[in-house]
Amino acid sequence: MKSVTRRSVLVHAVASAVGVAALSTRASAQGQPKIPQKAVAYRPKPNGDQKCGNCSLFIKPNACQKVAGEISPDGYCILYRKA
Repeated sequence: MKSVTRRSVLVHAVASAVGVAALSTRASAQGQPKIPQKAVAYRPKPNGDQKCGNCSLFIKPNACQKVAGEISPDGYCILYRKA
């Protein structure tokens, strides 16, 4: 029986995370369905200076690369990435 070490667990975790990230990026590029607003805690008001209008995922005038539906430039969700 092969023993499980902390190192092997970490190696597998990192490999899994890289694989998921690669699949996610590839799936998005292939037109994967967008995430519902409720699932990302979208709200039509900013979180301080964090708002959709200055997020790298925002598509002018009112859309998002990842989130479904109409998106306000003054909105906010947990996927926010400063542009």
